[in-house]
Amino acid sequence: MQAEWLTLMPMLSDNNGKFMGIIDVEEWNGKFKRGYAIGANGDAKEVYLSESVIYKKANYNMSTTCIRIDHYSGAGVDGYMTYTYIGSETFCFGSGNGGGQTEEAPDLGNDGGTSGAGPNDYTSVYDCHGDLNGTAIIDTNCGCIKGNTGFESCADITEKIKNECLDGVWKSLEGNLDGKITSILNSTFGTSDKINFKITDGNIDNGYARTQVIKDKLVDGIHNFDVKVTLNKNTLPSTSKEFIATTIVHEIMHAYFDFNKTHYTQQFEQHKDMAEGYIEQLKNAVKDIYPTIGNKEAYALVLNGFGDIFGNDLSYWNTLLSKYNLDNQQIINIRDAYKNHSSGTKTACSP
Repeated sequence: MQAEWLTLMPMLSDNNGKFMGIIDVEEWNGKFKRGYAIGANGDAKEVYLSESVIYKKANYNMSTTCIRIDHYSGAGVDGYMTYTYIGSETFCFGSGNGGGQTEEAPDLGNDGGTSGAGPNDYTSVYDCHGDLNGTAIIDTNCGCIKGNTGFESCADITEKIKNECLDGVWKSLEGNLDGKITSILNSTFGTSDKINFKITDGNIDNGYARTQVIKDKLVDGIHNFDVKVTLNKNTLPSTSKEFIATTIVHEIMHAYFDFNKTHYTQQFEQHKDMAEGYIEQLKNAVKDIYPTIGNKEAYALVLNGFGDIFGNDLSYWNTLLSKYNLDNQQIINIRDAYKNHSSGTKTACSP
């Protein structure tokens, strides 16, 4: 008798009770044997191995149709378990012969109180939002929803901005912003991904804007993202045009980072010079749109949105402030001045 591990990875939970997703079959030591992708109608395609990429957690992405699984072994004494990373595998479903290499897990024995890899060690499922055993699902119409995404259903996409002040700022941006964002992605991260914008306004409980990646289409190896940006019609119109413009650009880029959060979180952690390059590019984009804004003010507005990225590295944050000749209080003062339109260009809605 030969023991195997069977892992089910659902991709869509609402399918009239039928399973839809990936079935992964592995040997007892964690080595991938075979797998199948099960469609909505019960159709099955064989899963093939792809090249190995080490990630901190299992992750799947409907647009790339690839699955990455990390493997762990566990050692237990009196109910206390410790886990050790032993390798990872990446596999994709589709036509062809697949190919590529995997980082194989070693043969785990049962000597000295160490157990072989068990189902609780590496068969947990991460949903499309990246949450362990989460409840987010992939909807084919708009991507990842439910769970902790903040979206219970697909958004109603519209490019109509009802507030005339927000609409006026957007019209001044839309003619050249698309090329600027693509340039930032290319020069900073070496990618040719393209972002298309869907802009609207509405009621938002917290913050000045909210973003959602609606659709990701892969064309000739290049991702084409449709990003919906909802501007807060209650708070943004009374700020300066520069503040509104910076908010829009920030939110579009944050949507891109969030959609690729595993990859780009690692990029920022491992290559902080990329973060500096991104800040410089974003500053230039703001100045190109509003050339009268000074470098210091533009840097401050850009850095104002980066607290979540550098919040866990105060030393490096202070290095950035020193590089751009700023301190925390100056950033707050400049932000408030442009938010309260005592600096910058007023909109027609500014009191």
